[in-house]
Amino acid sequence: MNKLQVFLVACVLVACASASAVMAAPPSIQPGSWTLAILPDTQHYAESYPHIFNVQTQFLADYKTSLNLAYVLHEGDVTNRNTSTEWIRSSAAFQTLDDDGVPYSLLPGNHDLGPSGDAASDRTSPMATYFPVSRLETQSTFGGVYPGEPNSPHNSYSLFGAGGTGWLVLALEFGPRDQIVDWADGVLKQYPNRQAMIVTHAYMYCDDTRYDWATKGGSQSYSPYIYGIADLPGGVNDGEEMWTQLKDNPNLQLVFGGHMYNVGYLASVADHGNVVHQMLANYQHFPNGGNGYLRLLEFLPDGQTVHVRTYSPYLDSFLTAADQDFEFTMTQVPEPSSLQLAMAGSVLMTTGFVLRHRRLGVFRRLGVFRRRTCSSAR
Repeated sequence: MNKLQVFLVACVLVACASASAVMAAPPSIQPGSWTLAILPDTQHYAESYPHIFNVQTQFLADYKTSLNLAYVLHEGDVTNRNTSTEWIRSSAAFQTLDDDGVPYSLLPGNHDLGPSGDAASDRTSPMATYFPVSRLETQSTFGGVYPGEPNSPHNSYSLFGAGGTGWLVLALEFGPRDQIVDWADGVLKQYPNRQAMIVTHAYMYCDDTRYDWATKGGSQSYSPYIYGIADLPGGVNDGEEMWTQLKDNPNLQLVFGGHMYNVGYLASVADHGNVVHQMLANYQHFPNGGNGYLRLLEFLPDGQTVHVRTYSPYLDSFLTAADQDFEFTMTQVPEPSSLQLAMAGSVLMTTGFVLRHRRLGVFRRLGVFRRRTCSSAR
């Protein structure tokens, strides 16, 4: 081997060493733990960055064993403009989970409804074409859909076991109609011995409170009540209305949602003393439609502790701020001195200002936010 060859081999070895040095360690969990994965709004991936969507689902498939991945929740806004092209891309991404036997649920967000994804006049969506009920039924965890619409995947429930516990998942449409909330209540009562989680698109606002049109009106931007579907039969229900109608179920433990940019967390004590942990996560305001960030919830072997982490398989990067990486105990409301005060430390107070809703072309005046500045969802 001459000097030039030695030099080239050395360069290759150094490059390889450098590349491995900058790679973060793959996500890992404690022995005996299991993982719940959350896919926040993927609308911009489906529209413009399908390769990132594919990286997310491929990661979940590749690491399903090492993460002891039990289930995947999609928070809605699968697409941005409710087009066939976007649904084809979304279907292809989820096919990776189908092929590897990773169970999941999905539901329509506001961008998945109406002719151009504006939820202005109707709840039509080609979602049933690309995710027919027959496709969901291939999952062993699938329980059923809202019986009033047996061919629609918009509202469904699933059953799975993890960590020695039976779980119930309810996936509910954006601004669920009255009959959907009634049905969800019935399913919760049908499985009283299963711990339950609900995923719906617009539940929490970005100041760590629930959407509450009756009390706060337009001070919370992009409430389900500002969309045309609110005037259709059955209307809509926001986070506070869902909470009021479902909090008498002692098995309710977790609620997840997206819609608004940012993250949020709220722990509330329900009627029977059960603590319900409610979370908002949406990264669509990040570069590249979200940079591939998703959430991994590790349920530790003690059956009580949950470690929430925010990870991008696209960047191989974790977000480590206090509201992106934290723990909570299922049966406890966190002490303000830990998680909540850490979140409050990131507050940016702002006076009232006007945001333009580009989709509906109306102006909404927002007030002062107590915890963090909210960015508008589109």
